[in-house]
Amino acid sequence: MAICSVPTVKPKHGRLIYIGFILFGVLLSMLTFLPGFRRFFVVHSHFCSRNTSQGKCDALVGHILLYRCYIGMMLFFLILALVNCQLAAFTTLSPWLENGLWFVKFHLFCLSILVAFFIPEGHLSNAVMHTGWIGSFIIMIIQLVLIIDLAKYLNTCWVEKMELSTNPNRLYISLLLLTSLLYTLSVSFVVYFYAIYTTSLQDCKTNLVFFTVIVLLCLIASLLSIHPKVRETGLLQAGIVTSYSIYLAWTCMQHYPYSTCNPSWKVLFATEFNFHIQLNMIIDLCTTFLVLVYGVKRVPSDEHLFTTVNLTDFHIFRAQSDNQEGTENDEQPLLVSAYLMYYLFLILICLHLLMTVSNFYTPEGIVGTEDEVVVSEYKLIDMDEYVKSLSQWVASCLKMILCVVFLLMYIWTILAPVIFSYMQNDSM
Repeated sequence: MAICSVPTVKPKHGRLIYIGFILFGVLLSMLTFLPGFRRFFVVHSHFCSRNTSQGKCDALVGHILLYRCYIGMMLFFLILALVNCQLAAFTTLSPWLENGLWFVKFHLFCLSILVAFFIPEGHLSNAVMHTGWIGSFIIMIIQLVLIIDLAKYLNTCWVEKMELSTNPNRLYISLLLLTSLLYTLSVSFVVYFYAIYTTSLQDCKTNLVFFTVIVLLCLIASLLSIHPKVRETGLLQAGIVTSYSIYLAWTCMQHYPYSTCNPSWKVLFATEFNFHIQLNMIIDLCTTFLVLVYGVKRVPSDEHLFTTVNLTDFHIFRAQSDNQEGTENDEQPLLVSAYLMYYLFLILICLHLLMTVSNFYTPEGIVGTEDEVVVSEYKLIDMDEYVKSLSQWVASCLKMILCVVFLLMYIWTILAPVIFSYMQNDSM
């Protein structure tokens, strides 16, 4: 009887509450960017008892606290996933367990973060960093698909309002102004990037080729979006995709570990990766949470993601609707397997947010240990500097690949309906 009286919420609202938990954890982790907060742990912890410089000590303590906070969040969702696995024989309990007990869950969430701070120093953060590179790549692929879907949704809503409005001229002018603003900003930043990140044509050939490829793909995508045979797209959607791809290219260059082609690298390396809030960090965090909320509110299933990038027309992605014709709504409890996948997805989200906030790097397990300087066959290697450069190379390469994949996915969403319609006409 006590179980039946537990208040529950709709599954969709439950997912939003879990996202709220992560948002609370991210705000809590931002305390590590306060110099006074880090200074307290520098003085009252054993992390800086070794022979390390003040700058390295500050960065080490900040990264340890930051990583422990996100490890605690991942531990919380891992516990929920393990509990979910044990509910296979008790599916009648899943509605109140998954969509209720929020007071208990929030305290367990805070307790997981608190317990994570007692994890001793070692190579755990370094392992999490390497895992986070892969997890962040997976999440950003999903995020890019959702951005394409969001851009399509905004474009469709705007066009529908224009068609139903008694005064469509006002909406048409606002649409034109917004699209012009997106393209103007994109062109301006491209010119700026060419001037800043390709100063030496001999040393910065990678940047030059990368920017040229991105500009050509953006141009192709924009021209295809206004082709008369292309439907369900427009310049607003192309403008959103173009502007975000330019932003993604900029974040890629921010990680480029070569001072000749990246002026900000000198500042970042000279300050020993000291904690300071960066513009791209705030934009990435806001974009991730915006896309998460949109995905919960607007994306009904995983099949919708394949539909967004026009992959459902392939035989390997076709859903067997004859065997799965269940009508699922917000009132119907989710299956245990669906919640299990959602918990694993939230663990990857935590990894992605950690990589965003920590700049894909941690000095834990290296600074202040015997592994900080390694004797090679030819010279001494500062492992901390090596890991700094390696982490930024990985981040730069990942975002470079994602930027190209993003534009290719959007171009495919434009061409796929036209290609498949021609294939259907030929088969008839």
